[in-house]
Amino acid sequence: MKKAFKQVGSRIVKCKNPTEIMEIPTKRKLTEIDANVFMGNKILERISIPGNIRILNVSAFEGCKKLKTVSFAPAAMVILKSNVFKKCKHLSAVENMNVIISMDKQAFKDCAELEEVEINPYLIEFGKGCFEGCKKISHVTLPLLHTVVPERAFYDCEHLMAVNMGPAVEVVDKKAFFGCTALTDIEFSNTLDNISKSAFESCYSLERVVIEKGIKKISSDAFKECRSLSVVKCGALAENVKQKSVICANAFAGCYELRTLELSGNRWKISASAFKDCHLSPESRLVVVVDTEEVAKNIERQLSSLMKKDLLRVVVAGMDLNEEPKVITNADNANDDANSTNDHPDEIDSSDEIAVSDDTNK
Repeated sequence: MKKAFKQVGSRIVKCKNPTEIMEIPTKRKLTEIDANVFMGNKILERISIPGNIRILNVSAFEGCKKLKTVSFAPAAMVILKSNVFKKCKHLSAVENMNVIISMDKQAFKDCAELEEVEINPYLIEFGKGCFEGCKKISHVTLPLLHTVVPERAFYDCEHLMAVNMGPAVEVVDKKAFFGCTALTDIEFSNTLDNISKSAFESCYSLERVVIEKGIKKISSDAFKECRSLSVVKCGALAENVKQKSVICANAFAGCYELRTLELSGNRWKISASAFKDCHLSPESRLVVVVDTEEVAKNIERQLSSLMKKDLLRVVVAGMDLNEEPKVITNADNANDDANSTNDHPDEIDSSDEIAVSDDTNK
């Protein structure tokens, strides 16, 4: 019988006789599948990978158009380098996925038929765009210890309905959930600091966002075109944190249904253009709920352009919403302007995004 693989040292370096169903040999000294070994294979449909294989190198199975099933050994510990299963368009099942302890960038990008994802809770590395374009994923639980949801991690996962963010998330990086059109509800624990540019842009079904404790920054376009978003709740920063919580320009642009914004704490800096194209009117105003009258006055001053047009109302928690809203006069604004020098964040710079390096959490 002809050998199916060429082995050099501890690595499989070539698939010599590909078939529809293949099994990597169980040999103690065989630990890696080399880069590009199965790349572009047009025959392979199922591959079994035993526990002795520890590393799948760059693009090992990239573009295997007929590959449907990958089976890992239950007790294995596997490292995926970048692009390992990229563009395996018919890959629908990865058995024992939770044995993967590290995923480099775009490991499963454009695996459009992949439905179930079980991420190891103690994943060491979580690279950019790992599940980008995996259109059939519906639920995901993020690793326990990772502080960053990587850039484009779930970009265009259009059937993703539920995400368990995990207890350690501090940053949701750029476009992490862009275009997740089935996502309806997001809750963050008390560790969140920053939601980066376009992190949830075009999540058309997203209705509610809850941030348990204070956030330092909601970047530009963070929730742009979230057309069903109606309620956003943000907790207060810790007492020992001196900086203000910032909501940047266009953060909620195009959120047609946004009508309630609950802000705890007393240090907020908000761009009036954060609510651009939100279809506000005197009959359909945005209500901002805050903790104290002092905070209410500060928010009214920052968003005076909306207040004057009767597009926004600021109320103190517990206030009767049927009470007549306060009308800000020109005199009020003049007095407030004289007492503050840098509380007009209409042009908050949105370019200072959080820099997240590729080796974060390694």
